[in-house]
Amino acid sequence: MPNQGLEFVHHFNEANATAVEPLGLAKDDPSSLRICAYNVLGNGLIHPARQAHYERILPALDADVYLFSECGGTSANEVKTLLDTWLPLDGDQGWHTSKDGDLITASVWPHVQTWTELPKQFPVLIDVPDGLGGDVLFINSHLSCCGNDAARQDQVDEMMAWIVNNEGNLTVNTPIVYAGDLNLVGYAQQLETLLEGNIVQTQTFGQGGMPDWDGTPWADVLPRLTHQPFTYTWRDDGDGNFPPGRLDFVLYSDAVMDQEHAFVLETETLPEEVLVEFGLLQGDTHSASDHLPVVMDFSVPQPASQDSDLDGLDDAEEPQLGTDPFDADTDNDGLTDGFEVIVSGTDPLMQDTNSNGCPDGEEAFQLCASCPSDLNNDGIVSVADVLHLLGNFGQDCP
Repeated sequence: MPNQGLEFVHHFNEANATAVEPLGLAKDDPSSLRICAYNVLGNGLIHPARQAHYERILPALDADVYLFSECGGTSANEVKTLLDTWLPLDGDQGWHTSKDGDLITASVWPHVQTWTELPKQFPVLIDVPDGLGGDVLFINSHLSCCGNDAARQDQVDEMMAWIVNNEGNLTVNTPIVYAGDLNLVGYAQQLETLLEGNIVQTQTFGQGGMPDWDGTPWADVLPRLTHQPFTYTWRDDGDGNFPPGRLDFVLYSDAVMDQEHAFVLETETLPEEVLVEFGLLQGDTHSASDHLPVVMDFSVPQPASQDSDLDGLDDAEEPQLGTDPFDADTDNDGLTDGFEVIVSGTDPLMQDTNSNGCPDGEEAFQLCASCPSDLNNDGIVSVADVLHLLGNFGQDCP
């Protein structure tokens, strides 16, 4: 609903809706990473009457990362055991799971670090292989329900302060996915805060700021049902308090990652041939939960190599060496960092690598020698030194 004092205007007409292009359940690109956010309604993964539905739904979605909510009475190890059975992986470790409150994050890759200090929100840094883009931060979220606008606003304000101030000490340009059941049934301000970082409780959480690494808003995936022109992710026809609505979201840092494919799965609206192809039953999703699973496939583009200080070393390489990517001569010895690493073999962090009292730059030009340019060491600089140089020109040195 609009924020206080504002309004939304909707126009309705008699025009027939254009048929939508069906969205496939499989990845468009097999190398994409797939995330699924899913409120499983009251420990549904281990509920005896509903577990069979999840046993069909989760393999059909075949995600790399699952962000489950409403798992307060379900352990992380129980979820791991289920996924190891339903979606077995190569290798001995199997699925990796972590839990905070009612939130469980499961992934095919190890969890590098978790943070549990944020109410109703659970950041987990996952060790995605470098070939797929490297570590990704997944934030599993289940904000306060229903009329708790003030609580939800506090929760997203605190989240944005954590992001904008980089309180997790993330490496710059780490891809971030924020997803889950956000329960946005009240004011629109909470979504605006998550997308644009405009904190409301500034005296408590600070001024905020744009959350993406390039100083822009996060992106909203806004997926729709695979075979219907609707974006609702919650529907309970027996509940007269709320109409179908979009409660489950996937937001992400589009400055450093690309959305490839996205959809909401509702088996009740799938054609028979799709149900058969993916081993699903018509009533699976609404029998499993009142929420529908939300899926996004994404990729992390590899940044082009950059050499900001033009010293011959890529910016990405310099922090590993300890050199400054914005200073061509980190140790100020007269030789560029690239020359020292690639050519001379001297230490780009030491002015005098061999500690002989002569800085590396001066030593490279023999400025510290008692008789500079006396290449044959006969005590004088003469044509013989030139001939000595030419005679050895092009020679490979061990």
